[in-house]
Amino acid sequence: MTKEVNYKIIILNDKSYEISPILASQKIDPTDFKRGSKVLKKLINLGVITYKDLPSNLNKLLKIDGAGEKVVSYIFDRLIILDKNLIRNSYTYHGSNYKELEAFRNWIVARAHLEPSKLDTRYIQLEELKFLSYLQDEDISLKSLGQTIGVSSEQARQILIKGRIKVKLNTIKFFPRLADKFQRLSEIRMGNIEFCKDSLVIYILYLSFNNLSRK
Repeated sequence: MTKEVNYKIIILNDKSYEISPILASQKIDPTDFKRGSKVLKKLINLGVITYKDLPSNLNKLLKIDGAGEKVVSYIFDRLIILDKNLIRNSYTYHGSNYKELEAFRNWIVARAHLEPSKLDTRYIQLEELKFLSYLQDEDISLKSLGQTIGVSSEQARQILIKGRIKVKLNTIKFFPRLADKFQRLSEIRMGNIEFCKDSLVIYILYLSFNNLSRK
C-alpha cells in the first residue's frame, strides 16, 4: 500500500529536497511565489500542471527565458517552505472527519518516518503484513513477522507494541476527531472494516485504541 504514495525529489546543484505527496499533488499556483511567477506560468503553458510535474533537476528551469540562477534558487527555497507549511497545517486543522482520516493516512504511509513524530518504519511493515494476513483469513506468527525483517519474535512484538503506543499518543495529539471516535468504540469487530484505500490505516487505528480478540 505504501507504494501508492509518491514523493517528488527536487535537486538544485548540491541541494536536494523530498516534497511530500501533499504538495506534489497540488496544482502549481504562481501567486505563491513573489519571484519566478512568470517562469511558473510558462511551465504551466507547457503542460507542467502540478508540483510533481516539475523537473526533478530544477537547473533545467534555467533554459526558460527570465529564469536566472537567483530566480531558480528562490523557487527551490520557496517550494520547501510551502511543503513544510502544508505538512504542519495538515496536523493542526483538518476541517472534517474525512480530511482528518486523509491526513492520518498521509502520516502513516507517507511521512511516518518524519512527521509529526518518528515511527519505526519496521512497525509499518509489520502492520502491513498482519493486515494482509488478516485479509487472507490467516494468523501470521510473531516468529514469521520477525523473520521478514530480520529480528526475533520478541523484538517483533516490542516493535508492534511501541508503534501502537506512539500511534495512539500522536493520534490523540494531532488527530483529535479520530482519537475521540476510536476511544469511544468498545466492542470492535474486524469484519466491520470497510475495505477501501483507508482499510490499512483503519486497521492500525483499531489495533492502537482497542483490545481486539484478533491481533
